[in-house]
Amino acid sequence: MCADKQSFLTELLKVQSERFRQSRDLEFKVNITIWTLLVLLGKHLTAKWTQPCQVPWPAFAVFSFLFVVGHWLLCGTWGRR
Repeated sequence: MCADKQSFLTELLKVQSERFRQSRDLEFKVNITIWTLLVLLGKHLTAKWTQPCQVPWPAFAVFSFLFVVGHWLLCGTWGRR
């Protein structure tokens, strides 16, 4: 009976560690995608705007900071509960 319990717990640990690895890989890919899109959007918008309508870099920095904090709150803190 003890060997059955040990093998069951070992299999459970393997399944949980594989699930964790898969979710970590997916989260990494999503983060890379989000940051790539953010950079491309920022580059595209700043290239299109002319001098009178150009967004100053502090505004873009504030937007980026709020985006990072929002992502951290939604995915980092609240996603773990």
